[in-house]
Amino acid sequence: MPFLDRSIPRVARYTFARQWPADACAGAVEGLLGLAAFAAMRSLGAGPWAASLFVTFGQLFWLLAPTWEAAFARFHFRTAFVWMGVVANAPLILVAFVDPSAADMRVGLWIFAAAIIVQAAVEAAYVPHKGALLTANVPTAVRGRLFGMLSTISKVGCIASAKVGGRLLDHDPQWLRVVFPAAGVLGLVEHWIISRIRWHRDGRPTVRRWTGARSAWSAATDAWRESRRILVKDRAFFAYETGFMLYGLGFLMSSPMIVVYAERDLFLSYDQWTWAQGAALPAAYIVTILLAGRVVDRLGVVRTTASAFALLAAFFLSMMLVATGAQLVAAYLVLGVAMAVVNLGWSLGPLAFAPPRQARSYLTVHVLCVGVRSAVAPFLGLWIAEKSGGVMPVFAYSAALVALGCVVLAGLARRTR
Repeated sequence: MPFLDRSIPRVARYTFARQWPADACAGAVEGLLGLAAFAAMRSLGAGPWAASLFVTFGQLFWLLAPTWEAAFARFHFRTAFVWMGVVANAPLILVAFVDPSAADMRVGLWIFAAAIIVQAAVEAAYVPHKGALLTANVPTAVRGRLFGMLSTISKVGCIASAKVGGRLLDHDPQWLRVVFPAAGVLGLVEHWIISRIRWHRDGRPTVRRWTGARSAWSAATDAWRESRRILVKDRAFFAYETGFMLYGLGFLMSSPMIVVYAERDLFLSYDQWTWAQGAALPAAYIVTILLAGRVVDRLGVVRTTASAFALLAAFFLSMMLVATGAQLVAAYLVLGVAMAVVNLGWSLGPLAFAPPRQARSYLTVHVLCVGVRSAVAPFLGLWIAEKSGGVMPVFAYSAALVALGCVVLAGLARRTR
């Protein structure tokens, strides 16, 4: 690519040149699927439970992350991307048969929910495998910079698809039968593109292969043992995951409630919602991510992530003052800045702690922890909102938990400086 510095190693430039179209597709998928919870409530008649359901069950299967890793060990590490893409995205095409005008939308709603949940669940295998590719082909010294550039391309695709999808759904809810199958097709293309990238030989992941039922069970058991061993032996990584657990509990408590607040209390249209969720957030993310990637390369992932948690806590406090669509857009600009740095910490942090050839194992542990907090936090937030009569207490609890995560990472940064 002409805008890549020649000081960047050749293998990293090769990877970027072939991966950026996949990340553009990934961003488009993200933008369209970001409408899912709002669409379930607005166009399919779902209650507030839908937003929590999508988050919880989409990431509950991340508890099986070590098993996923063992399962895909049977495939060539490049072919595995294709199979992940088929499993994750083919169900979205079935949303073409969901009719928003049907008298009884229960069947259509559950088809829609199942497709969204399956797509999110397969991320438990895809994220560690994609992270292993980044580790194999991109040296640590430039990893933050290239990750920031790829994330920028992804967020441009996210903005475009979210605004187009939102406008179409405002025009006619029947476009739901086109918007979400289109996300499935784009997801298939994304996985096919990334499967074509060659891996640097020294960075290829090593996982025990299996040939039968007994061998498969043994391989899965080994993967679970390895996950436990990593958390027990690597105390610094354990502290990092503790900080992220606190952040994740706070974030996942409020994330579905923001959708409920926007649709039920603020009465926003699809277009108004996408100005916040699909435009302001990724735009602020784009402005931040390139600079943040260089900051991570220079200052380290722990210190920069701690600062992002502090800003995210401020965002949740600001949500308690939001009363209009315009104010939500302003709050989401702050969220976009915070999440750009959080995403760097989430994606690159485990890679920074991982020894050679263990990046996928460390990312698997990281994903497993997401499953743990997803099993609790979204419906806990819904329960607090129902018991307290509104979402504002949820935002306050989230701010406190994320701030505590910031304190944990700040302490880790001092100890590991």
